[in-house]
Amino acid sequence: MNYNKFFKIAIYIFLIAIFTFFIFFTYNIEENKETVKLSSCIDGDTARFYINGIDKKVRFIGINAPEIEGNEMELGLKSKDFVCDYLKNAKEITLQHDPKSDNEDKYGRLLYWIFVDGKLLEEEIVKNGYARVSYIYDDYLYVDELFNAQDYAKNQKIGIWSK
Repeated sequence: MNYNKFFKIAIYIFLIAIFTFFIFFTYNIEENKETVKLSSCIDGDTARFYINGIDKKVRFIGINAPEIEGNEMELGLKSKDFVCDYLKNAKEITLQHDPKSDNEDKYGRLLYWIFVDGKLLEEEIVKNGYARVSYIYDDYLYVDELFNAQDYAKNQKIGIWSK
């Protein structure tokens, strides 16, 4: 058998497999996205969106913002204002399900990554000190971005990290 020919065939098969995997992986990530309209803001990590025309409550994956009542009320209200301004001024809001996340949390809220005009909203919230990275139960899609944003906010002493 001609080893040169065998080697060339093996390389072609390997390249086709890599190309197919890349196309499949990219397709699946994009497949999980849907464009929605804002219904209302709730707080710094939850909002309501019209998904396929139905008003649904959505909890943002991977973050936890201060509550708008209790001892964190001031920071909670600032977080809510930041998120509401961001969402209300959006030209396009896109939700993306994470394949490693549950579809809903224990309160029945849908779990999604939120993109506003192409930017990951959770990352912007954390980077501006309005939430911390939390509820990471698996190797979610954008965890590295969230931890980098949190490190930035901590180092700059922004928002919840200012004390």
